[in-house]
Amino acid sequence: MGLFSGLVTLPLAPVRGVIWVAEVLTEHAEAQLYDPARIAAEMQEIADRLAAGEIDEDEAAAREEELLDRLPRTGPSAEPQAGPSADAAAGPVVDDPVGPYDDGASGGAASGGPPDEASRG
Repeated sequence: MGLFSGLVTLPLAPVRGVIWVAEVLTEHAEAQLYDPARIAAEMQEIADRLAAGEIDEDEAAAREEELLDRLPRTGPSAEPQAGPSADAAAGPVVDDPVGPYDDGASGGAASGGPPDEASRG
């Protein structure tokens, strides 16, 4: 960031700080929410409450289903990951094989070379 743009955007620094804090808090909350060890502890708590008679079978099943939905999908039962498709194996797609440039014979700006004497005018 240059000096001028840094000075111009200086009043936005508190907003950027608040956004950064919100992103960090979101990351930590999601890490706790989807932590397998925490989910296992909550599953054990549900089993204990079910055994103690504090909740019934239907409520325990519903809570366990919610917890299982939060577990990350891994292993052979996981959904297939997006891999290279048959289209990707065929090679890159070229929209315009000629391109917007001339053949470079004139040495003009369109070919990436120095401008012609005629185009300086």
